[in-house]
Amino acid sequence: MTTEVKKVIDLGQSYTVEEFEALPGDGNRYELVRGKIVKMPSTGDEHGTILDELYAALRAYVKANKLGKLWFTTGFKLSDDTEFEPDLMFITADRVPPLSKKALRVIPDLVVEIWSPSQLTLKGLDKASQQKIQDYLEGGVRQVWSIHPENQIIEVYQQGQSAPVQVLGIKSELNGGEVIPGFRIQVGELFGQTEAEAAGA
Repeated sequence: MTTEVKKVIDLGQSYTVEEFEALPGDGNRYELVRGKIVKMPSTGDEHGTILDELYAALRAYVKANKLGKLWFTTGFKLSDDTEFEPDLMFITADRVPPLSKKALRVIPDLVVEIWSPSQLTLKGLDKASQQKIQDYLEGGVRQVWSIHPENQIIEVYQQGQSAPVQVLGIKSELNGGEVIPGFRIQVGELFGQTEAEAAGA
């Protein structure tokens, strides 16, 4: 008679993406970064509200124009030992993969991260979050929207650029550029302003 060994999450062990995905859930959210499991910070009302507003606006536009598909809190495999789970991601229509029970095996065209207070310092993002943005861009993500609820700004990163190409305040307009052509939303709307207030009326 053999005894089945129950798999447990070991933050000190190194894993491949396939090994990581075979682990049982424990009610927490994790990412795999260079073989190491990293527990993701819990999110609050502000985070959820921003995500809901942006997802609703993007989904309506993307669906109406048949531009592709959006995912939220879904993982994607960046490499054999790294699997990220951004707040929101978009893949153009010609690259949308078939449905799978695993994390996506296609690199998103757009990734959105809404940072939690624990990921921010007096000087901005902590080192791990800064590195995450660079990992996205170096891994093939075309554009990253880095949302900072604490100071109500959005930094826009483009593939091939290590620094943000735009830093948008609440009176600015966020657009989809070449990734989601024609999409526009006032930044202030994501942080609780009415459409008129966000537009500066």
